[in-house]
Amino acid sequence: MFNRVLMRKFEAFENPRIVELSDGVYGASFFLMKLLPARFMLERAVEQGLLKPGATICESSSGNSALALAMLAVQHGYKLILVSDWTLDRHLHRRLLGLGAHVEIVDEPAPTGGFQQARLDRLGVLLKEIPNSYWPAHYSNADNPIAYAKFAELLIDRVGEIDCLVGSVGSGGSICGTSKYLRILFPELHAVGVDAPGSVLFGQRSGRLRLYGTNIVPSNLDHRHFDEIHWLTRAEAFYAAHQLHRDHGLFLGPTSGAASELPIGGHTETQARRWSRSFPTRGIGTSKLCTTKTGSSRFQDSLRRCTQSQ
Repeated sequence: MFNRVLMRKFEAFENPRIVELSDGVYGASFFLMKLLPARFMLERAVEQGLLKPGATICESSSGNSALALAMLAVQHGYKLILVSDWTLDRHLHRRLLGLGAHVEIVDEPAPTGGFQQARLDRLGVLLKEIPNSYWPAHYSNADNPIAYAKFAELLIDRVGEIDCLVGSVGSGGSICGTSKYLRILFPELHAVGVDAPGSVLFGQRSGRLRLYGTNIVPSNLDHRHFDEIHWLTRAEAFYAAHQLHRDHGLFLGPTSGAASELPIGGHTETQARRWSRSFPTRGIGTSKLCTTKTGSSRFQDSLRRCTQSQ
């Protein structure tokens, strides 16, 4: 019989610290947010007989999902093959190898869907070639957003009523899942997604990406959960991460920075509301990249409009 406890060696790392950044503005600072859906998806796969003992897990990722799967696979006796591309940070690459993962890098983008589609094409070949292999498919696996019910419960317990939720968007699992469950109690919740220029998630033309955003639209991304979308450049995301570190002692990565640009202090509208922002990972792996001081007034103005619309 499957023992659920065996998959929870890192459960303590799944829960974020809830940090009050200013009056009514809270940040959820994760060690590694993707541990939560990765663990839940693997548990469900074992329960359903899809993931056998000692099997090979195959996935496409260039970021935090890869690290979460590597941490869980080595703890629970699974082999792991990851398909990535040039965007994979070299420090993260070394960590993945140190955890025993095999990492394949695709060299050329697909004609449609760019590098992410090329990775999926290579992944399809591996799944056919490797017996008893399992694909978590975090872009389409319905257990990905379901996993965030736990996070929504924690926010309600620690913060109380939440008026606005802000988060960067990738697979769609985190903010879609969290907002879905928060709206059970708070149907007027205002959800704000943060994307990157060149990402196709919300209708832009596909372009060169780094850090966040995608060249494909995952089926876990449900546009109905979003009230506003904002696009931040890489420079803006790094600048915001720098501000979090300087002002609040939070050493976080640029995807966290992308979710952090809120009008703080001096605004009666903000002080009368409760905002939650999700910070998916620490700054390890991106700390050597330059932090620029590009202004972010456009995003702040947009979020002020969000507050005024409440």
